[in-house]
Amino acid sequence: MAERRKYPRRRSYLAGRVVFANRYCSIDCLVRDISRAGARLVLPRVRFLPLEFELILTDRKRTVRAKRIWSDPNDVGVRFEEEGDYLSPLSEAEERIRRLAQENGRLKARIDQLTP
Repeated sequence: MAERRKYPRRRSYLAGRVVFANRYCSIDCLVRDISRAGARLVLPRVRFLPLEFELILTDRKRTVRAKRIWSDPNDVGVRFEEEGDYLSPLSEAEERIRRLAQENGRLKARIDQLTP
């Protein structure tokens, strides 16, 4: 079978948390493999997972927006909104700046939707 991924996935064993519903809901997960563009997550309640969510890589102090691409009873394949090196940790200030920039982009897009 031909490989369709843009970047190769690397095996991992990272603790993560899926966060959604304006950060009111979260599900712990395990990141089993990861690349610059996506990952495979193992979590107990796949059926409750929304189409889009934030993935917090707790070991790396990183947060990334993700979209569910495929799922089976225990695994979920996700694509990241922004490509990046998610295996290297960020400083607290870098993480805050990145999160605020993402939120700013989402708010600008929402304003564009609401403006006639």
